[in-house]
Amino acid sequence: MSHVLPGHVPMTHIRVANCILLLMFGLGLGEGASVPSANYIGLYLTTGYLFFLWYAGDADARGIERSRVLGAAIVVFPLAAMPFYLLRSRSVAEWRLALSAFLGLMLFAPLAFLAGVGLHLTLRQMGT
Repeated sequence: MSHVLPGHVPMTHIRVANCILLLMFGLGLGEGASVPSANYIGLYLTTGYLFFLWYAGDADARGIERSRVLGAAIVVFPLAAMPFYLLRSRSVAEWRLALSAFLGLMLFAPLAFLAGVGLHLTLRQMGT
């Protein structure tokens, strides 16, 4: 059962990755080196929601019945739940490729944040 609205484009792998990287870059750009803990909670939940959108679209596209427990785990514990879902929903060859892409995203997300911080600090220094 698809929960996609008519005319709505589902969150693809690339869109989710781009949103997460853009979110991390923007957070770094907006806050500089000091990020208040309230922003971490918002970032955590937003990132979890983006992963959930991808999970829902992927499961629907593959014809896999979605579990409420796994859906909640994707939002709350994406670093553990995503590899579990990828393992359960793919062949070994597909799983290795998908896991590599997921780990790559997890490595690039902090780099996007640091790039935002770097740009923030550079712009602040140029302004003084």
